[in-house]
Amino acid sequence: MSTFDFSNIVNPEAERIQRVFAELHLRLVNLANTTPEDRPDLMAHKEEWGHDWTWLMQDLSQCLLKGKTYNLGLALTTEESDMGRRSDELHQRYQEEARREAEKDKGKEKESAPGEEDEAMDGEDADGEAEEAEPPKRPARPAARTTKAGSEG
Repeated sequence: MSTFDFSNIVNPEAERIQRVFAELHLRLVNLANTTPEDRPDLMAHKEEWGHDWTWLMQDLSQCLLKGKTYNLGLALTTEESDMGRRSDELHQRYQEEARREAEKDKGKEKESAPGEEDEAMDGEDADGEAEEAEPPKRPARPAARTTKAGSEG
């Protein structure tokens, strides 16, 4: 007779949560390894990275909460935890930089007197050269990520 207990059946929801955590774990390691350098000329890249980090943290939090429901131990190694902590600190700093930059830009806009119009024609800057269109804004969250962390039920 075997000592293995065949009556232990895997809960499909718990197994799904573990798979989702494994995917999120890989995203965490990859994103932590691609942290942008702290240079002013990389502000757009830092903002994009920050958006990805925010979504990842939300997905991880949701996954961990669901994991607690099934008493699952979803953990990181010490090294991964340290990487995550450092990346989260950078994320906070980059967010603060972006907020200060936005406030500075808002202050510049208020300095120009209301009602005064620029002599440049629409679509041209003050030198009469065509202005470059702003790149399209990145969507707040791709639709493919909405169910990654098990947002259903």
